[in-house]
Amino acid sequence: VKLAAAIGALVGVERGLLAIAISYILAGGLVMAWSIWTHGPWRLLVAMGRLLGSMVLPVWIQPPDATEKILLSKPIPLAGFFAAGTLIVMLELI
Repeated sequence: VKLAAAIGALVGVERGLLAIAISYILAGGLVMAWSIWTHGPWRLLVAMGRLLGSMVLPVWIQPPDATEKILLSKPIPLAGFFAAGTLIVMLELI
């Protein structure tokens, strides 16, 4: 949160929000690609489906088991992605 506030102070509110949005898009895309590469698309799809399904239809769909919870709850360090997003906005690549 502090890093995001510093980015907003550096480049302004509008460009700061754009930099943060780009950062999250980059992080989500890379983590999704890495998870598919290491665990396979089917395992990731099943884990995400069980997580969302157990929220919507808890009576019929079981929540993810321990290994699926570990797969879905890995922390993501965002500092590098914030740097990349800010660089993209500062260089006006988007």
